[in-house]
Amino acid sequence: MNKQREKLLTMLTYKRKEGSVGQKLFNDRFLRPMMGKPDATGNFICLVVDGKIINKVDNTKPLKAGTIAFMAHHDTVHRTDGIQKVFYDPTTDFAFVDGDECLGADCTTG
Repeated sequence: MNKQREKLLTMLTYKRKEGSVGQKLFNDRFLRPMMGKPDATGNFICLVVDGKIINKVDNTKPLKAGTIAFMAHHDTVHRTDGIQKVFYDPTTDFAFVDGDECLGADCTTG
């Protein structure tokens, strides 16, 4: 299994209700190292050029005209907090959970 797929599957194990411990742990492990500290409302902002992060944007300054912003939320709709077991089927290239919680993939792939 390649490292990107392995990382995504690890990211999917975090159940991240808004404001939960799981969300904080996810942010600390995956978002802060790449994007730095969030602003006062929890937004992570950085500048990416040609697929490379060139700096962590000072989010008190306005961005230049023509800047493109990609946004995603980093919480999920899980009913509970914590870590879940994620299964991966290499023959279909699908990840899934066994139970009544969601995979949370839309928030993780954002």
